[in-house]
Amino acid sequence: MGGNRWQDWIGRKGEVIESEFSVSEASIAYFSEFSENGRPDYFGSDPIAPPTMLMTATRGSAWRPGQEVAVPYYFALDVPLDAPHSINLSIEFEFGKPLRPGDRVSRQSTIADIVPKTLRLGDGFIVVEHIDYWNQNGERLGRLTNSLFRYTKKEAVRA
Repeated sequence: MGGNRWQDWIGRKGEVIESEFSVSEASIAYFSEFSENGRPDYFGSDPIAPPTMLMTATRGSAWRPGQEVAVPYYFALDVPLDAPHSINLSIEFEFGKPLRPGDRVSRQSTIADIVPKTLRLGDGFIVVEHIDYWNQNGERLGRLTNSLFRYTKKEAVRA
């Protein structure tokens, strides 16, 4: 199941990723429209962003002329495990300061834990990752904790 190399990844931090663009009133309005969220403080002259917009604020472009695709969102997929399949188990958010127009968001991932586990899907590892977000002033915007199961599929039993 990947040897012990994975143990060296607990506590490892990924690169700091800064958003390509500053948050704008338009991006907040489009995000709110897409999610059909009509909360009044997401619109108007001094809007705040829906908290879950943190994930898209640092997503990166999926395509640009002459560039590769965006940086993968989850650092947990970089852990060298003999487990080619993955499925998310849970995502939990903690929110800090509200995201506002003009904010430039950065994020950094940390592998918080890796636990060998056998589930009905197969043998593998539960990988827990913290993704911390902050603005251009270093103010904490939030933390996403993602738990995913990386595994090798069990062979189907035929009767």
